[in-house]
Amino acid sequence: MLVRGQAHTWALARPRHTVCRLGRTRVGDVVFAGSIGRTDLPGGDFPTLIASIRREVLTLPAETRLLSGHGEETTVAWEAQHNPFLIPHYGGELA
Repeated sequence: MLVRGQAHTWALARPRHTVCRLGRTRVGDVVFAGSIGRTDLPGGDFPTLIASIRREVLTLPAETRLLSGHGEETTVAWEAQHNPFLIPHYGGELA
């Protein structure tokens, strides 16, 4: 844990990715606005990526801002409701 003034940050290591908790979260190439990271490259694994997103990203407060490695900023709430890889309406993995 890193403590800076009143802010506490937890860094959770992912293979090739890092997720931090601080009101805004750097999600690297795990989640993008309306998409997720690629799993078709060597070492990629769709079930592992989805499980990591469920466990480490979607459990953050809904208002948490997600800063991906590419593209626009998004929030946990928006992704949980609209990301086609994560919602059942589009065949996503969330129940």
